[in-house]
Amino acid sequence: MISIHRVPAHFNPHWVYFGQSDGCLQLSTGESQPIPRRQELPPAFHRSGSIYVSRTSTISQYQSRYGRRIVGYETPTENSCNIDTMDDWARAEALVAERGG
Repeated sequence: MISIHRVPAHFNPHWVYFGQSDGCLQLSTGESQPIPRRQELPPAFHRSGSIYVSRTSTISQYQSRYGRRIVGYETPTENSCNIDTMDDWARAEALVAERGG
């Protein structure tokens, strides 16, 4: 199980392109045509990085925290903060201060 956040429609994989060596673009899904309307896009998620739950047997067998099946637990983005930079650290401190921590 991993924690996840919903991907905004404008970043949905059905609307994301990869650049090819010939200069052309290819949809990240491999499809030939993008889904035309936002309302038709399937929900997409990305891992938030705050929660990972794995069986030790999965880690041993696959040498990874991911097994053959991954279950997502959606967490609110407003309560989340990845700390990769000093600005991220400042945001995390502000979130803790807002909550009286």
